[in-house]
Amino acid sequence: MRPTWIFLVLIALGIVPAVLAVHSRGALLVAAAWDAALVLLLIVEAVAARGKGLELERTLPDKICLGEENACSVTVRNFRGLPARVRVVEGWPAEFQATPAALDLDIPGHDGRTVSYMLRPGGRGEFELGPAQVWIRSPLGLVERRFEFGDPFKARVYPNLKDLRRYDLLSRRRLLTQHGIRAVRRIGEGREFERLREYTPGDELRNIDWKATARRRRPATRVHETERGQSVLILLDAGRLMAADSGGMTKLDYAINAALMLGYVALKQGDRVGLEVFSSTVESLSLPRAGRAALAGLMETLVPLQPRLTFSNYRAAVEGVMKKMRRRALVVMYTDLADPEAMREIVRVFPRLRRAHLPLCVSFRDPSLVRLGTEPPERDAMYEHVAAMELLAERRKALGELRAGGVAIVDVPPEEIAVESVNRYLRIKRSQAL
Repeated sequence: MRPTWIFLVLIALGIVPAVLAVHSRGALLVAAAWDAALVLLLIVEAVAARGKGLELERTLPDKICLGEENACSVTVRNFRGLPARVRVVEGWPAEFQATPAALDLDIPGHDGRTVSYMLRPGGRGEFELGPAQVWIRSPLGLVERRFEFGDPFKARVYPNLKDLRRYDLLSRRRLLTQHGIRAVRRIGEGREFERLREYTPGDELRNIDWKATARRRRPATRVHETERGQSVLILLDAGRLMAADSGGMTKLDYAINAALMLGYVALKQGDRVGLEVFSSTVESLSLPRAGRAALAGLMETLVPLQPRLTFSNYRAAVEGVMKKMRRRALVVMYTDLADPEAMREIVRVFPRLRRAHLPLCVSFRDPSLVRLGTEPPERDAMYEHVAAMELLAERRKALGELRAGGVAIVDVPPEEIAVESVNRYLRIKRSQAL
């Protein structure tokens, strides 16, 4: 229990007759009566501010997504006859950001109120939501008492699944360009003719069958068979370089979001998708497969995955692919070319996959490093400028050698990784490179 500013003001007012009591017996009686009244009022207010008769209910999204604002709400029901003024502070871990952090509710007697807040998780995996801290203010507002409501339970934070739902919606409406995905090759846009259907807005003019349009007297579109059954294997680097923070998320978080997006799009295209996770060793390898089971397998592996503070063994990752993958596949590696030794190792081993597969390296371009290495430096930042220039030169050299070795490259800032890797996959599909 704690007093409010109103109670402190009333105590301050009682000081005046207490000071005058030195010279006046009447002032002493007034001070004593004032203090007794405050004590009695404090007892009554403390009893009235009990938590009995209140009930708290939490509403959370089905899946809490990392890197997104997740809508949550709290409902407080008051079964007492007196109105209740409460402040609720949810029991999320300190690294989670709730906006607003404290929820204020004025609840009439025998009524309830609901208030919403936005939650931005501070990590991915399982976290414990502790009891809510609820401060109940007394009817006159003199004191507040703290109670705990709600049992602790485990909440699971997933990678950003909203991009998958958004892709589904936009693909149905043929509005993928609004999400940054270039509709290079749509489902049902292969080379073999399959059937005719009625024209819908967004169909390409080259697919309109003008003879059928003339016969039917309304536009008709040719639908082609999709080239299906190709394989995509995602190599995910979970080593120490992927633990670096960028915009409140680790690079591994961005890579996981991108891997899920790529896997989802590839499965929608009828291809098979597999996953290899590696750090100092190959931690897991699932061969490409199709359907919902493949997406569920990706989710099961990626949701709890955290970066390892070890060097990444690119040689082991490549050897694992060469031993296990017999069928030609698009091999997409998400990694960070931020270390000269790591760059040299990737250049030595990753192009070996070109003999049997089509390798694609997706790397994180650091905008702050680019600015530091290209913009005129301040006098006290000359050393950092020179170091950034050298590192950028090594990155350009490594990327050039990878291209020369037959490796396709996507090198973009972290927030563009998901869209650009999907765009490159769609471009490869159209070019029939697999």
